Amino acid sequence: MKTAFGYAELALTLFEESADALILFDPETEQILDVNPFAQRLTGYTRRELRSVLITDLFRSDKAGGLNHLRRAYQKTSVFHSQEGFWIRQREQGWLPVNLSITRLHLDGQVLGLVTARDVSEMHAVRKQLEQREAELRHVLNSVSDFLWSAEIDTKGVWKMRYISSVVERLTGRSPEFFHNSPEAWLSILHPEDRPLMAQRWAQVRSGEVEQVEDEYRVVRPDGQVRWLRDS
Repeated sequence: MKTAFGYAELALTLFEESADALILFDPETEQILDVNPFAQRLTGYTRRELRSVLITDLFRSDKAGGLNHLRRAYQKTSVFHSQEGFWIRQREQGWLPVNLSITRLHLDGQVLGLVTARDVSEMHAVRKQLEQREAELRHVLNSVSDFLWSAEIDTKGVWKMRYISSVVERLTGRSPEFFHNSPEAWLSILHPEDRPLMAQRWAQVRSGEVEQVEDEYRVVRPDGQVRWLRDS
């Protein structure tokens, strides 16, 4: 099949105009051989400066052994695609978060490594902001004297706890983790006389028969102490 363009010209165009940072290097020596214009804009370094360093000097990882994982990928062709937790060196800001992919290229008997680095600064900032807000919300919820909890019910009626405030330990003598492990954990700590009624109540909520319930019942702490709770 004939085309109006040469594949070499197409490859050069894709390399030069890519919106991701593309970095060619020698897998044996780890020496950077060439970079595209976006790699220069992303890092703030010139092509000449980048060609004077090793590929492993350009990145760092949040994960233990992350750079070794990167090295194994281009030395032994192991899978390394769209990996998060990496940072690329940047002249002005120090480091920028990136998503990395590694490819081994075989050209005329020569093996080259290609790193594709995608700038995820915006996504990283949004995620950090969400984590901060979640931490603030949890702090507020844990400061409330009442025990707060939330659960998710799937289409089959399976009940899964999503959030349990730390106050639960003061009331029941059991940590929040105890209730996350089993959807029936809460029923297991109820007084035997109250358990059938509450099982029925929760079944009504799960099925959508009722939207809101408010009951008083007893829980039994590990030391045998009984406490009355009002649950809405």
